[in-house]
Amino acid sequence: MQIGTFTRSGNGFSGQVRTLTIERSVSLEPVDSQSDRAPDFRVFIGGFEGGIGYCRTSERGHDYISLVLDDPTFPKAIWCNLLLGERPTGLPLMWDRPKRKS
Repeated sequence: MQIGTFTRSGNGFSGQVRTLTIERSVSLEPVDSQSDRAPDFRVFIGGFEGGIGYCRTSERGHDYISLVLDDPTFPKAIWCNLLLGERPTGLPLMWDRPKRKS
């Protein structure tokens, strides 16, 4: 399900995350690091750091950013994907409920 919409802004992204309990402005700022393990983006929610993001490519060749959003008030972190495309605006942030382990 789509939980947000983003726009490219400089080297990062800005947008809104909206769920039944969350409605916040969010920005993704690029991380300047030479480490392979460092995230590609830091996520800022209302001016405070609230997550990280990694650039990924799907099996079908589509680029996206895998994000983890976290806050002490959340029961657990939210994993979601910002789908990238050619357009600069209207980039969807998608979330799926994790499947239960058998």
